[in-house]
Amino acid sequence: MVTDINYVIFSLFGAIVLPLQYYFSKNKQYKLCALIPTIPILGLTGLFMLIFYNGNINKYIKNHIAFLTCTISLYISVIFIYYLTNNIIVSLVLAMIIWCCIVYNVLNIKY
Repeated sequence: MVTDINYVIFSLFGAIVLPLQYYFSKNKQYKLCALIPTIPILGLTGLFMLIFYNGNINKYIKNHIAFLTCTISLYISVIFIYYLTNNIIVSLVLAMIIWCCIVYNVLNIKY
């Protein structure tokens, strides 16, 4: 029963965050729209769960840093390709392909 409550709580959090993202983007509040996906609540929640369930904290932090770096590379790729092509769709598609390749390589790294 406790596990079911956890799922409800996490679902409510997602049900709040995504509409906030929509609201801020619709109202052209760029800074707040950009802030929401960078709030470290998900990463910290994962860390606290690993602490609670005696998981490997060092591996989690190393992997989290690696995937955050992948995400940063995604946005750098988007802006760089966009400057070259002036086409956001092409930029997003190419950046996602690059991101997938990077993530694939990171997933294959053995710590």
